[in-house]
Amino acid sequence: MKNINERLSLESKMIKKLLIALLIILMSPVANAQGKIDRTKAPKPGPAPAILIGSPVTYKLDNGITVLVVEDHHLPKVTASYFIDQGPISEGQKAGGFSIMGSMLGEGTTSKSKAEFDEAVEQMGSDVSLSGSG
Repeated sequence: MKNINERLSLESKMIKKLLIALLIILMSPVANAQGKIDRTKAPKPGPAPAILIGSPVTYKLDNGITVLVVEDHHLPKVTASYFIDQGPISEGQKAGGFSIMGSMLGEGTTSKSKAEFDEAVEQMGSDVSLSGSG
């Protein structure tokens, strides 16, 4: 029994030494490659990515809203933005009113409460964020 334990211990030590030697051999090219990098200089930038945005299709709704649609089928995602084309606004002594109005846009509609609106958005797997900026 003692011989078997000694033999297993000896084999275990030998395997451990072989693994350490193998690790040193495998890691030496990595250490060598890192030695050639000059960290005092910033790397040269790669080429700028090409951004291709298709031409929009324009629709005019009955209520006067102009809708621009640009299709891109690379992602299964729909993004919508709604902008009110209102020129610069001077809020004067009541600064912040436009921001409050933008924040209140998500508080419900005349036909849906905030909870119903949030539930409808969630059912579609969507995300709606509203804000006012001028």
